[in-house]
Amino acid sequence: MVMAYEIFRAGAAVPETFTPKLASSYELEAMYDHLKETLTKIHFVNPENPDYWMQSLRRFFSRIGLQAREVRSSGGSAARSTGTATSVGRTMPAPHPPIRSALGACPKARRMKLFS
Repeated sequence: MVMAYEIFRAGAAVPETFTPKLASSYELEAMYDHLKETLTKIHFVNPENPDYWMQSLRRFFSRIGLQAREVRSSGGSAARSTGTATSVGRTMPAPHPPIRSALGACPKARRMKLFS
């Protein structure tokens, strides 16, 4: 009976675990190029030498092991932040107005001198 149990256990299939698809080098390079362009547009990096910061970002992202889905979503958020994303041929709407202008109109905020 013990032998029958061991044979049964040996024949049992090991359940497969889900392994997400990691981003290919092509996808990563496209993300890095898009990220460099975006960071230069918003003046986060020096336009004369954007590779200085990109080297640090490349090291950071290479340690993580990005999945293909994460690379696609980072590209979408970068496009959205610069206003270059399109939806059905239309430009995405402008971002919301800054909070300062909304709170500056509040009489209590003016009394508390939160905003000049």
